[in-house]
Amino acid sequence: MIQADLFLHAAYTIFVPMKTPVDIWAELGARLSSFGQDAASREVIARACQKNDWFEPEEIVDAVRSIREEFLSRDKIERWLACYERPATLPSRTVLVVMAGNIPLVGFSICCVSLRPDIVAW
Repeated sequence: MIQADLFLHAAYTIFVPMKTPVDIWAELGARLSSFGQDAASREVIARACQKNDWFEPEEIVDAVRSIREEFLSRDKIERWLACYERPATLPSRTVLVVMAGNIPLVGFSICCVSLRPDIVAW
């Protein structure tokens, strides 16, 4: 099990140099390109399947691949955001996201929340 302090250090090292949420999501897409092919991600898949009998390794890998290909390229993120008007100023908001735990990657909807410029916490 990864210790929380090591996880936070790794997350800080990866994400702090990035300037925008688009940078973060595009980098995640790049990092997920080998998901399921390395020991660390295979361990994550195995643990997920142990915790939930409905999960199948192939379905998890396919879900990650689909999300990476369809949503996590810089070009696709920027095209998606370009469809929406973004006012210069918005009041800050805190948002609660409640996610189910029985569908692989259901929590990916957090991407939509994090790309909003007026959301300060979730």
